[in-house]
Amino acid sequence: MKQSVVRLVLLLALAGFCLGLPTSAIASEAASTEIAVSAGAGAPGDEVTLNVTLSGNPGMAFLKLKVDYDSSLSLVSARNKGVLGGTFTVSQTTAVKPYVLQWMGASDSAGNGVIATVTFKIASGAAAGSKPVTVTVDECYNASLADVTVAVKNAAVSVTGTTRTTAKTPAKGDADGDGDVTMKDVLLARKFIAKMGVKVNESALDVDGDRDVTMKDVLLIRKFIAGFMKQLG
Repeated sequence: MKQSVVRLVLLLALAGFCLGLPTSAIASEAASTEIAVSAGAGAPGDEVTLNVTLSGNPGMAFLKLKVDYDSSLSLVSARNKGVLGGTFTVSQTTAVKPYVLQWMGASDSAGNGVIATVTFKIASGAAAGSKPVTVTVDECYNASLADVTVAVKNAAVSVTGTTRTTAKTPAKGDADGDGDVTMKDVLLARKFIAKMGVKVNESALDVDGDRDVTMKDVLLIRKFIAGFMKQLG
């Protein structure tokens, strides 16, 4: 019986203590400050822009971020979006790695949202896959010089496909596609006209543009090889 009474007294005392806490104090414990980097995707040679978003800002006067990234990416630019007050500074060149983004003000800024964007170029020879972009909080504190704890949610650039290339138009007269017009092309053209089953590039052999490969085209190719014509087609 005595133990039950003691427990009841302790429970009532604990309840009274919790009820006496200011609402703001309870809320601050539950609050979470986070920086999230958006994901991106592109093919080799593309430029991809990622957002750096701040949420749950309790007020900060100084924030320093370091941006690191995969070797398949190169940093093109970093832009301040004006959400945080104060002076915005960055590394001297985009070649610096990790790249630094820094905000410093005389008073606390409580802004939330996209605080910066970073744009990367995917290397032309990049293999398909996920290329990580890592942001770390180097320092963060408020106007009272109290540290502000910030969690970070990083992301990556997904490289898809292969380098975009433009198909080359075969040179006129180049029947075998070796990049040169020779008597071999003349021989192939004659065999093609005779329906001897050779494989040629028909559009390249149609020198006169009449949509047919004839002995007239063969004659024009021979004149070109002999130097009587400066170009074909």
